[in-house]
Amino acid sequence: MDLAAIKNTFGGQASLFGGIDTQQVLPFGSLDDVEEEVQRVMSAAGQGGGYIISGAHNIQPDTSVEKIVKLFEWSKSMESTLFKNLNKQHGNGEEVTAMHLNYGMVGGGRGALIGKAHRTSIALNGDCRLAAGAFSSSTEKNLASGRDLGVDDDRIYASFAEMAQKEAAREDGIDFVVIVTPNHLHFSAAKAFLKQGIHVVCDKPLTISSAEGIELKRLAKAWRAFPFTILNVGDYIADRRSNGNKSRTILS
Repeated sequence: MDLAAIKNTFGGQASLFGGIDTQQVLPFGSLDDVEEEVQRVMSAAGQGGGYIISGAHNIQPDTSVEKIVKLFEWSKSMESTLFKNLNKQHGNGEEVTAMHLNYGMVGGGRGALIGKAHRTSIALNGDCRLAAGAFSSSTEKNLASGRDLGVDDDRIYASFAEMAQKEAAREDGIDFVVIVTPNHLHFSAAKAFLKQGIHVVCDKPLTISSAEGIELKRLAKAWRAFPFTILNVGDYIADRRSNGNKSRTILS
């Protein structure tokens, strides 16, 4: 697979995901091999943003923790290099920098395993803060969960519909939302946020029917927001998407 050719052909239309060799390099290669793999993939796919660094598949147990940590460290270092290159390309004195993002969560209250897994994985990136949420349909559990997670009371919402509307109206509203509810609620929650122009990260599946998927695609295009579904929460690292002279991080 020629990553550079794929980037040149489709880079302006879609973000690329994955590409790090999980069959040979990560489990059997040296630390130097892993560093070279990160440089190879990010140089080919990361130019101009629009790339989510991740293994080509799930990272298997025969990959050492040291290699996984180095993968994160080297990807962050390469990311800085790519931003410097963007600055040179723009050449207008305006610096392209990594952004700190605020996110919200729907579901994932006390005792919810998947919500905790997503929050833990997002925290690995270091660029995102949980700022709002509708964590449970139980009023008491919802408030307690938000307080446990350090969310201000006025940003702990009774429903995802209220959250989408009020966060979209705030100057400091969330940049994206993570949906970790039961599957049958994924579509309605994603729809509510996309209609407000808020990017969506959703635990799998994004929808439970093709009709729902088509509708979310239509909304995403109309409101210029991006829906992502997570297949492996360990794949949260960072996607830097360049838009003119601005750049923002979309996690997946």
